[in-house]
This record gives sequence, C-alpha cells and structure tokens, in this order.
Amino acid sequence: VPGRRFDAARALRDVATLEVKERISWKGALLFEVAWSPDSRYVALGSALPSRVVVWDRETRAIVSDLAVDKHLSGLAVRPDGKAIGLLVFPDVVVHSFPDLGSAPIARCRGSSEAMHDFAWRDDDSVIVADSEGAILCIDVAEAKVVWGVTEHRDAVYDVDLSPDGKLVASASGDGTVRFWSTADGVEQHRPSGNRDMVLCLAWN
Repeated sequence: VPGRRFDAARALRDVATLEVKERISWKGALLFEVAWSPDSRYVALGSALPSRVVVWDRETRAIVSDLAVDKHLSGLAVRPDGKAIGLLVFPDVVVHSFPDLGSAPIARCRGSSEAMHDFAWRDDDSVIVADSEGAILCIDVAEAKVVWGVTEHRDAVYDVDLSPDGKLVASASGDGTVRFWSTADGVEQHRPSGNRDMVLCLAWN
C-alpha cells in the first residue's frame, strides 16, 4: 500500500484481511507505484519526490537496490522472467537489471511522443504502452521499434493490463470506455458498453 506521507512506513497487507504483514521504512519519498517479482520475493517501489526506484527483499527485510532516476518516473513493471524491470521515464522506456538495478540501463528506447501513463510487459522483449493522446503502442524494447499501434480511444489511456494467458490487453480511457485488444497485432476484440464516466484503472480477475 503506497504511503502518502513523507517519512512514513509503507505497509504490505494481506489482501483478504488487510492485516499488516510487513512494514518498509523508506524516508523522504512520495511513493506512487509498486511492482512485484514473479516469485513475490522482491517488491519494487517507485517514488515521484524524489524520482527514485528501490527494491525491497522480503526475505532479508532490507532494501537491496536504490536507483535515482534522471527524469520524471511515471510507471514501472517487472519483466515476466523476473530478471529485469522496465521504467517509464518520459519520453523513454528504460530497462534495468533486477533485483540489482545497477547504475546503467541494459536497454532504452523511445516510448511515446506524448505523456505515458502506464505500460505492461507483453513478453520478455516487448511492452505495451498507454499514452495521453489515446494511443496504445506495442514496442520491441530490444530492437527499439514499434510492433503495432492503435489510436482508437478519443481521450487519454490511463491504464493497460494483460490477461492471464497474455493474449489480450485491456485498456482504460478517459473517454469512458474499456477495450480489449489482441496483444499479437493490436486488433480490437471487444468493447463493453454502458459506462459513461472516465476509467482510470482496471485489472483482470
């Protein structure tokens, strides 16, 4: 659970009972996003003030890596193999090793010309990025090229999330729609109706 107050301890809670299981002490940072390693041992924490990423080891109960980010950090996600982490550092997608973040990125590519709100790993080589102009881009990070892109939303896309089988990506937009796209080629698969309010986030069950 992200802490809103400076110098506050961040809490890891049981999802069923909300009981506090662990507290992470990380002073002087306004935490806004977290990401888990596939085996749940490590938690990556992203802050905006200052712009930093730290990695918490749940076994040793200690911070094992701390990285200062040179520009505004707007998102982070651990790669499916657990060996790297992607960061949205406008206008780039920056990849560092994980859990040891190191000092230099192992890959960097241009993400979007607009503000990027969220992204998700499609596989170990590519990410799907949501931007403020309603675009969704699938980017091959290693090759630094766009695999496919769609601009069907009429407002900013705030969140994207992949289905458990990795075949679909859902997008949440300020235009009031949630849409489902093929992760292979970006073809729209489904668009539920009935909602009129802006959609800021979503998650697969």
